[in-house]
Amino acid sequence: AFAVAAVIPLVAPAAFFIYVLTLITIFAIYASSWNLLANSGQGSLGHAVFLGLGGFASALLGGTLSSVLSSALGVSRLTGPMAAFVLISVLLFGGLVSAGIGLLIGLACVRLKAWFLAMVTFGFSVIAESLFSQFDSVTHGNTGFPPVLLVAKGFPFYLLSLSFAAISISVMFLIMRSRMGLAFKAIRENESEARMVGINTAKYKLWAFVISTFFAGMAGGLYAFFIRYIDNSIFQPGNSFTPLIMSVIGGLGMTLG
Repeated sequence: AFAVAAVIPLVAPAAFFIYVLTLITIFAIYASSWNLLANSGQGSLGHAVFLGLGGFASALLGGTLSSVLSSALGVSRLTGPMAAFVLISVLLFGGLVSAGIGLLIGLACVRLKAWFLAMVTFGFSVIAESLFSQFDSVTHGNTGFPPVLLVAKGFPFYLLSLSFAAISISVMFLIMRSRMGLAFKAIRENESEARMVGINTAKYKLWAFVISTFFAGMAGGLYAFFIRYIDNSIFQPGNSFTPLIMSVIGGLGMTLG
């Protein structure tokens, strides 16, 4: 499927078509991260907080790192392999920032049942927007800002986002096929029985939360660099409901969906 997706723009190279395909790859990562969390019997109505954290962290670091390296190399802006390396690095950093916040939230809330957890995560997305507004001098969340251009829009960025989607979704697929994935499914089906047969439900639910938020953060970074602008609107409830809707329509627990 990913091989076919890589060839499609060569057959239909229209700019708008590539734009839509790129959005599909980014939101495929985002929806798959939510789907993995749902596979562990947990729900989130505030996943936009992790999308936004990853987006802001990647965009802010990308600008700083690009400026430092450009000055060191004596060029006006980074291009080629160096620019791609910087972009990949800051996307991973954005994922780690989201995963770190996800770990803290998970430690506080992992023992909550599915939809109680969902309401708490929704609250965190509202809090995040308020915090980013309060510290606007650092985050520039109210006014917004364009991330530095590292990879050209169009086919080059599409290949980058497709590569991230292929790797990310494959990793999540393998996790669900592993011993850890089996524990996730057991917790989803019956948490009490899973605990009775020796599964550390709190540990595995926390793992699911951290993994899910890491990939959501990477998707947020890709989204920010793709649309070339980021502000507090990334935390809006619509971005929290989108992965839920995509997962339900595609089929909960289904990688292909």
